[in-house]
Parts: sequence; C-alpha cells; structure tokens
Amino acid sequence: RDRGVTPKAAQALARAQDALASGRATLRLNRPETTIHSGYYAMFWVARAFVEERTGTRPKTHDGLISLFNRLTQDQSPADHATAGLLGASFARRLAADYDDLPQFDHTDAEAALDDAEAFVALCRRLLAS
Repeated sequence: RDRGVTPKAAQALARAQDALASGRATLRLNRPETTIHSGYYAMFWVARAFVEERTGTRPKTHDGLISLFNRLTQDQSPADHATAGLLGASFARRLAADYDDLPQFDHTDAEAALDDAEAFVALCRRLLAS
C-alpha cells in the first residue's frame, strides 16, 4: 500500500499502475492507440481520486474532471502545474486514438504519452500523500 494515502486513493494508484503496465506491454507490441488509451486511464484514476479526496465529489464527465483537477492544482510549482496540465492533452489524444477512423499515432507518440502518464501518476501520488 502507498504510505500516507487513504485506502481509496491506494486503490486508484493500484489501478493506475495496472494501466501503466498495460501501456508498457502494448508499447512493446507496437499498438500505439492502445498504449495511449492505457496511459490516459492511468491518469484518469489518480486524478479522480485526487479530486474526490479534495472536494468529496466525483465529477460526472471527463471534461469536468479535467477542469476541476486543473483548478485544484493551479497553485503548484510551475513544473508540477505543467505536469498537471498533461491530463487535458492526454484526454484529447485518447479520444483521437479511440475514435478516429484512421488514427495517426506511431510508436514515438505512444512512448511520449506513456512518459506523460508516468510523470502525472508520480505527481498525483505525491499530492495524494500530502
């Protein structure tokens, strides 16, 4: 269990780690759209846990989650604020990967998406423990 986080947050962090592991596996299989999908959901689980911990509410939409998460993290350091801002870009990428008829993502795009997700999850782990 992650030290210093609630059981619910620990569960979200575990789900995020599972999504990251799936993303790494699909990256090795050169499945960029699936990797992008997994990376976004790793971010989603921890962002939702953070928002719930801070507000006691669960946003009903992805856009609502992104907006509230950004508001709650606006006072972070510039580097952390930039990392927090990756959630919106990841959502847009995930929508394109999941729904575009001919997604235009390659291995490099998927690798960058997974790197973003790993940095975002690490930030949220730290925020959830504080």
